[in-house]
Amino acid sequence: MSATIAAAAWLEIVEGPAPILLIAPHGGRAGAAARAALHPKVNDLETAAIARELADRLGACALINSAMDRNELDCNRLGQLAARAPWMLELIASRVEHMARRRGRAIVMLIHGWNVIEPRVDIGLGLRDHGAHLRPPAGAHVSASDDFISGPVSAITERLDRAGIAATFGMRYPGGARQNLLQAFTPRHRASDIPAVRRLAALAADGAVDAIQLEMSVAVRMPGPLRAKGIAAIAESFRFAHGDDRGSRHWIENIERNLRRARRNPRSAAATRAGRRAVRRRADPVWRGILRRRRKRWRNRQLRSRRGRRRRTDHDSV
Repeated sequence: MSATIAAAAWLEIVEGPAPILLIAPHGGRAGAAARAALHPKVNDLETAAIARELADRLGACALINSAMDRNELDCNRLGQLAARAPWMLELIASRVEHMARRRGRAIVMLIHGWNVIEPRVDIGLGLRDHGAHLRPPAGAHVSASDDFISGPVSAITERLDRAGIAATFGMRYPGGARQNLLQAFTPRHRASDIPAVRRLAALAADGAVDAIQLEMSVAVRMPGPLRAKGIAAIAESFRFAHGDDRGSRHWIENIERNLRRARRNPRSAAATRAGRRAVRRRADPVWRGILRRRRKRWRNRQLRSRRGRRRRTDHDSV
């Protein structure tokens, strides 16, 4: 397999200590296959560079298609990968397994491009927004846990909103199609004939992997202030996943502040999006339990960190 990977000059591999795997499946350039097609698919320009920058900011691993035309090989389609690049599925599975063994959980982030002009990010979780509820399209499996959706995904939508970038859930790309790479990180393919996909499905069934697909519009991908704000919003929301507690603490403090405002003045709180969300969460016992568990987990991490620093100090003084 190593020889095959070495021969695939179009795949850029970035190593990092965080339990986060970034994948940019469509970061290549149009080639002969695109020119020969009557209606070629468009490659997601700038997603390779965005994946590199996110990997650097998060300390994440990344698998970046920087040259392969999606009209020749679509790295977001399980069937095409299994037939023409099975080594890439093995590479993904081995990376995710290593992260799950080492840190107990892995996060997979797929970076895509959405060819609309206005500043938007469509979030794919195998879910589509139906008013006040998120529901999977027919046959789709959800690619993330409730804690993940209520935590970093919720934080991402709030930060993007503050940056002037509209965040939607499955408005155009819910990531629910059977051959979509996102669905490999759900239990949907437990009976797959592809060993690597079966291993990923087993990890998902055990709750050891959360996956998200980010479809970034043209305005958010092109170099400039909006792109910088979008990358910062994503990086800040996922920082806590590799040991930096500030992202988790910010999320907890922000939600608790909104809850206090909602309790003091429910009518005024309902005038803002964050306030309406806080009012709904206050009335939701399941969500209150999630917040309580996350607060306890953050405090335990802080306690372990202080104990570790104390042990190192004691050791140095001996």
